[in-house]
Amino acid sequence: ILEGFLTIFNLYNMNIGLIAEGASELTVLKHILGRYLGEEHNLNEIQPQTNMQGRQVTEGGWNRVIQTFEKGNSIKDALVDNDYIVIQIDTDLSETEPYSVSKIGANGQYCGDEELWKRTKDRILNNIPNINEVEKGRIILAICINEIECWLLPLVYNDHHCDKTTQCISLLNNKTSQKRLGVLTKENKNRFQGVRIYNTLLRDLRKIRDIEECARHNYGFIRFIEQLKEIG
Repeated sequence: ILEGFLTIFNLYNMNIGLIAEGASELTVLKHILGRYLGEEHNLNEIQPQTNMQGRQVTEGGWNRVIQTFEKGNSIKDALVDNDYIVIQIDTDLSETEPYSVSKIGANGQYCGDEELWKRTKDRILNNIPNINEVEKGRIILAICINEIECWLLPLVYNDHHCDKTTQCISLLNNKTSQKRLGVLTKENKNRFQGVRIYNTLLRDLRKIRDIEECARHNYGFIRFIEQLKEIG
């Protein structure tokens, strides 16, 4: 009876490990996970680490994401303590080594969001050492076409800008400066000022339907939510 109770209890209190590029990405992921799956779950930072104010205190970037999932048994060991692992990565620099995911299709043109997402998925899942197919099924991919800020555009636009996957930080800054929230820069996006801006924008994502409405504008966001539906 006790074992059955603990099984039911664990279904509602999951441990979810987070691997992301930076504090800003962690802020976005934590908000979406908490609102979509419920605040009762434990969200455990693996890479990078942040302090109580949400400021990043360890090195970040796409290269650190790759180093983390490619390193020995890092993912396999993390799955011992976590029910799921979220791996977030942007695709803006995907063609840079050792990321090495081409954006060019067979016709010499941009391969498109769906194909780029699939290529990035394969780049991640095919290069995690020592995990089996069941363990792969416990990895949730937050692959952001260009950058995670593109996911947030529907929070400040209600026109064609919602679907943009280029110059997303600049587009966000156009609105945050109008609202006198400040602007996001390379220097502040993972510090207190930047995290504050992200948290202010995310206030409008309160309910599941809000998140799903926002996600429908971005292929990477849609695929992230599809994975959350499977475990929610």
